[in-house]
Amino acid sequence: MTLDNFSVVKKWIDVYNSKKFEDLKPLFAENATYTWMPDGMTHHGVEGIEKGMRLVLTGVPDLVTQINNSVVQGDKIAIEVHWTGTHTGDYMGVKPTGKKIDLYGLYLIEMENGKIKSAREFYYGWPAS
Repeated sequence: MTLDNFSVVKKWIDVYNSKKFEDLKPLFAENATYTWMPDGMTHHGVEGIEKGMRLVLTGVPDLVTQINNSVVQGDKIAIEVHWTGTHTGDYMGVKPTGKKIDLYGLYLIEMENGKIKSAREFYYGWPAS
């Protein structure tokens, strides 16, 4: 069964929430990129994207991503997300604070042949010490 573009993106968020990384590969193009825009860190390919997702989950293992709004224009998708969780692990040098994460952000996603070609993540305010 072929998924429409938004369903592919929603499935990616579902994988992030469930931590079932074995389900990532069919969602991403072979040369896909995932860039965290606040610092410009880019993850390449499915393996790199999984590594980036796991890095975030090291700091916030109970992270939940909720899609609040979306705009789909052909192969381009924007989703507004709400992240919640607890900062209980080390995250890129920021020691655990035990604080709740309550953060809003945006993904700009480009699709290619029904797969995610690139995803750029924008957010403000985390990690916070």
